[in-house]
Amino acid sequence: MKRILFTFLILSSVAVVRAQSTNSSSVINDDRSAESGLKLRLSINPGITVGRGGSTFALGGELSLHKKLIANLDGTFSAGYTNFFYGDNSQEGKLIPVKAGVRYTVKPRLYVGLNAGVAFSINDGGAYFMYSPMVEWNLNKQFNIGLKYDHYSDEPPVLGPTLTYKF
Repeated sequence: MKRILFTFLILSSVAVVRAQSTNSSSVINDDRSAESGLKLRLSINPGITVGRGGSTFALGGELSLHKKLIANLDGTFSAGYTNFFYGDNSQEGKLIPVKAGVRYTVKPRLYVGLNAGVAFSINDGGAYFMYSPMVEWNLNKQFNIGLKYDHYSDEPPVLGPTLTYKF
């Protein structure tokens, strides 16, 4: 299921990029400014777990920095907190994900991105690899909505919406 979802995300991103005309790449949307400074964002990330058994719900949040690298491509760095809710509440997984990645502007208000990093476990003190492909839509100058898939090497993968506030 993970491979199918990830493959679908990559293929749909490539198809949208190919369909994009060269004229639209010069359009600057209201989320992008002419300056190349850092942009701060705060996200809330609820989701359901897919694949492996265990938790059925996860809730997280993250603070991220975005910096324009080249036209239509941002570098990202984020850190946050994710809590996995289990039925008996005795085994709640608590992680602190720290990720870096890129975000590509497909159309003036549509973005695709991929982050990878380490999730530090509060429960057992371990550190686990994770990656997060995402698709995001710019609602206005202050809010984005999106769909994100977080894959952890030690916890169940999480699929869910994300709501981002841009400072």
